[in-house]
Amino acid sequence: MWITIGMASHAQGALVPEGTSVWSLTDKGGTVSPETGMLTDAALGDPETVPVAPPHDYGKKHARMMDGVPADDRPYVVPGLKAFRFKHLTNEFSYGGWHNWNMSDYAASHGFKYIYNYNGRPPVSQLKHLPKGTEHLTWGGFGWHNWMATKGIDPKRYDKLVDLKLTGKDFDQAIFTRPPGKNKLLMIDIEHGALLPEKLRRQSWYPKGSMRTRMAFERKYYAGYARTYTLPIEMARAAGWAKIGLYGWDPGGRQAFGWKTPGKLRERNQQRWDLYGRLIYPEVDLVYNSVYCFYWTPDNPAYVLANVDENIRMVAKARPAKPVRPYYWWLLHGGGGGWRWWQYQPMTNEQAEAITVLGFFTGQKGMVLWSWSGTGSDQAPPEVDAQPTKRILAPQRDVQIGTAFKAPGASRTFKRYEHVHILGVTEGVVRFQLVGDHLGRDRGVGDTHPVYTMDAVKLRQHLRPRAEPVGAMFRGLALVHRFEEFLATGQVKIDVPAAKQLTERLPIVRRVKNGDLHLVATCDPHAPIGQTGRPIVLRDFDGKPGLIVTLPTRHRVQLPTTRNPPPGPSHPPTRNYIS
Repeated sequence: MWITIGMASHAQGALVPEGTSVWSLTDKGGTVSPETGMLTDAALGDPETVPVAPPHDYGKKHARMMDGVPADDRPYVVPGLKAFRFKHLTNEFSYGGWHNWNMSDYAASHGFKYIYNYNGRPPVSQLKHLPKGTEHLTWGGFGWHNWMATKGIDPKRYDKLVDLKLTGKDFDQAIFTRPPGKNKLLMIDIEHGALLPEKLRRQSWYPKGSMRTRMAFERKYYAGYARTYTLPIEMARAAGWAKIGLYGWDPGGRQAFGWKTPGKLRERNQQRWDLYGRLIYPEVDLVYNSVYCFYWTPDNPAYVLANVDENIRMVAKARPAKPVRPYYWWLLHGGGGGWRWWQYQPMTNEQAEAITVLGFFTGQKGMVLWSWSGTGSDQAPPEVDAQPTKRILAPQRDVQIGTAFKAPGASRTFKRYEHVHILGVTEGVVRFQLVGDHLGRDRGVGDTHPVYTMDAVKLRQHLRPRAEPVGAMFRGLALVHRFEEFLATGQVKIDVPAAKQLTERLPIVRRVKNGDLHLVATCDPHAPIGQTGRPIVLRDFDGKPGLIVTLPTRHRVQLPTTRNPPPGPSHPPTRNYIS
């Protein structure tokens, strides 16, 4: 049986927008194999739109904080996308550095409730052009190890912190000692780890007394470590903050590897929880877990899902369960030291969109977008000059192609999403090489590989701005918004664990059930961009013996749905996908 959602007679019609539908399956067995069709981005948006904030002129004093590119060239803008606001899910936009204020304004009209900019953001009272309901947050970190060293305490000895009587005066205007002012939300950034027992017991300062003495020391050590997180929260509460989260601690950790044996990861997470997580969790109002991607790989969507799922699992066991709001970053972290040609490169639009959409099929209650452009511009193509390009954490000479081109005299075409390594610029002519892991151990950079030359200005015109995936995120959020209430109030059903999809490089399927209705999202990150992927076959769907559901996939994320009831029991249902 297939039910078209949006019918006035259907009690759950309010869960999804008029004119679209999700699945309602009977207990009868059979095979469901949807056919082809499409609902485009043009249909997305809230019928009750909020005004789109126009590009605001912050004046000459703040010229370096505005886009700095023509309005039609802003990479984060989705043409024709209507403004929309979430009612049940909460998103935060924290994109710092130069040239990002207008993008934050756009975010306030396209799915984000909280915004935060650094670099001398005008007072909240001067941001009246933003949509009603926009809230502001702030965040800041604290270096406990440096602080402990200045107090004559070994930075490794968290046990020494337990008996200290500390007040706000001991922390020199740290962010958590300041009153909130116009801000409604505080994130405290604390990123240091603790030694697990097997390493702790090998330290020279570990006691050599009785078992009772050693166990008492370990309890004190982990209590002191937990205090490095809970004490700032206590002080923030005293300063007047009502909503507080931590970045740097979360119940599920962030794991890039080890998912072939997820049971071992869960055992380690449970160990950390028992040692100190249970002491930290009661103090936060929400859980911020980082799901920054490290590598240039099609594995990223499944990696993100596996990590979010693990945090959701840990939080679900706690009481009370608190909202999980992951931190996303559309630039690649790098993964290790040394030269990483992909480090700080933007991930593909298709990945950013897929990760955005799929994340809301985990039970997360919102998302945070973080990034930092430093003194460069993420709105314009990267600079091509004789010096490494300006970047957020380190200079780099590798840039990503946005539009295809041929270098003079070259036989090959440089394609979108390929990368080139800048060797140097002489009199306006840039020398470069194709770079990538597929080119050998030297990644394509060296005397045995071709060197190409091109006018530096012309090459730059073909490079990809680092803020481009932000537009893909807005497109994904618009799709999520279309089914917001369904996703926010439904039950997550994991048909194939994300760890299995990651380690076996399978196509991805996620499902949320609301009453007798099912909303499904699929994608195949390993399929070529623009092409269909491997079909997904789910047997005994939703616990119904004999019911087989076959789902189509393509590289880009899609939501297979049914628009009309089938013409008869022997005919497959009409299917469309929303993307």
